[in-house]
Amino acid sequence: MAGNNMRELVQSMQTRILGRTGLKVKILGVGGISPQDVVEKALEYGLNFYDVHGYKDAQGVDGRVRFKNAFGKTSLKREDVVLTGRSAALTCEELLKDLDNALDLMKMDYFDIYGLYNITQAAGRVEKAMGPGGALEGLKKAKAAGKIRFIGGVSGHHHKELIRLIKTDEFDAVMVAVNVFDQDVVSEVLPVTRALNMGTLAMKPFAKGIFISNPKAALNYVFSCDISAAIPGMMNLLELECNIRAAAGFCGLSKADMAALKKEADEISKTEGTHICRQCGYCVPVCEQNIDIKNIFYMERQANRYYSKPWAQEAYEKVENNATKCIECGNCEKECPYDLPIREMLKKTHTDLVKP
Repeated sequence: MAGNNMRELVQSMQTRILGRTGLKVKILGVGGISPQDVVEKALEYGLNFYDVHGYKDAQGVDGRVRFKNAFGKTSLKREDVVLTGRSAALTCEELLKDLDNALDLMKMDYFDIYGLYNITQAAGRVEKAMGPGGALEGLKKAKAAGKIRFIGGVSGHHHKELIRLIKTDEFDAVMVAVNVFDQDVVSEVLPVTRALNMGTLAMKPFAKGIFISNPKAALNYVFSCDISAAIPGMMNLLELECNIRAAAGFCGLSKADMAALKKEADEISKTEGTHICRQCGYCVPVCEQNIDIKNIFYMERQANRYYSKPWAQEAYEKVENNATKCIECGNCEKECPYDLPIREMLKKTHTDLVKP
């Protein structure tokens, strides 16, 4: 019965056109970090948009393999779903290799949308990708070969550089963080994508787990913006069904929703200030000391917002490579999409979490 109800809710859910691609998608899609059981149910319930990326789950299973396994359990045809993928490659050769590898893993012939992953993260990436022999050249070759239908899914967090990239008009779709905290995107990026009729995919609608008190309000805010679909990562079936209910019931952003979000944002700002870790984890692989920066900041958030400080102190005490191991190389800050002063934040976190 629950499954039938979910299918009915998805069927009633608003459908939007994904910009100039002309593709029709439900306003709720499925983010690339979602585990296989969530993808299986989402397919069963009728959601039709999937971000398929190489994110590995706790067992080390690639996201593209998870989608292949889930899709193989359905009777759906390839044309029943809209798939987007991305590559971090900067050259034509590397991108085509990444794309072929992704299609092979998925046992698929094409992506509907394929683009560049986190392209604005570091200086020089945009110039290399867009120049002669760059990744854009690879995307155009892939489209001509029928391996992708549209060039897009370009993603980045530094909004000014992303706007410059969007204005080249080379891309059919863009993937950006849209939530109450990322107001620079809402006020500066979305008007540009609307003017160019680009498909706009809203990632991080909960700001990577920051807005959890009222997920319905958080989604309603995102749906009310100029986006084609929201693509949250959903880690369990409860989150999937909660989000489906919110999306199916969307009829605009109410004053009550906005008030709830503003209250939560104010509370977060009081406890965490303006330097808020979004838990993306880009900093972790580049740390020369193997400090689990993401997890340490998670502990502090739990101490400040959800659990007791003694709980967080006990958890931090078990971290072998804690904040004191930092040699201040700065690699983490170069990779942080939100330009956080990670080195200073680590010092503060250590002070807050070390037992007296």
